[in-house]
Amino acid sequence: MIDWESAPGARDAQPREDHFLPLMVAAGAASDEEAIVDFRGVVLGKPISGFRFG
Repeated sequence: MIDWESAPGARDAQPREDHFLPLMVAAGAASDEEAIVDFRGVVLGKPISGFRFG
């Protein structure tokens, strides 16, 4: 997450840092638990994903 801007489409998915903060909060709360992808899809032509921890 430190180098998130280098990911393809990072700024398209998160145009401003405040859109990214909920993920940082969730990742911090997860501690050392690995993220599990719960959902992947496309909305209005943009890819979206849902993750869970624990």
